[in-house]
Amino acid sequence: MKELTISQIQKYRGVSGWLLLFCINLTILSPLLVFSSLNETYEKLKPLFNQLPGVKVIFLITLVLEIIKIAFSIRAGHGLWTIKPKAVKTAKNFMIIYLAISTFELSLPFMGAIPTKYFDGMVLQMINNKDAWLPFLSFGVWYSYLCVSKRVIATYLTPSVVIDMVIDEKEDDKVSKPIVIFFGILMTIIIVLATYAIIKN
Repeated sequence: MKELTISQIQKYRGVSGWLLLFCINLTILSPLLVFSSLNETYEKLKPLFNQLPGVKVIFLITLVLEIIKIAFSIRAGHGLWTIKPKAVKTAKNFMIIYLAISTFELSLPFMGAIPTKYFDGMVLQMINNKDAWLPFLSFGVWYSYLCVSKRVIATYLTPSVVIDMVIDEKEDDKVSKPIVIFFGILMTIIIVLATYAIIKN
């Protein structure tokens, strides 16, 4: 870990800049984009469900995995945003889980659920789909950021921050509870809307 001077700690300490963007992405943007993508994918694949049961199985597996990713994403983002103990470790663990799940999702068509005559076309489409490779780019960028960022070190990984966190523990709890409630309500609304859209169609 880099050693920072007192002036650097004072300069970089706090959730702002790229760190704030990462937190917003983990807790708000990413979940919204995932549910939007799932709904769009469902609309495209729905006509194939009866003809190709394997496609429906793959979609349902992907749906469960994406919900797991969203849960871990919000937990990691909330920990960073409220400067919780071990927040960086939690975020790094999430990035590893995110990469593992994304890799597994890409491998699903290769597991024999798709008839051979459709398989080659799906694989070619997957290879040509740039969005399929975004998780790997995202992992590389944000995991590296968590490892080398001066703001991350100043905010979470310096002794002065640990002391301040202990002193202000009660105030942090007061701030974090409304945030937890807010994101809980937000996620409930998103899940209800997504479920309604799928059932309606």
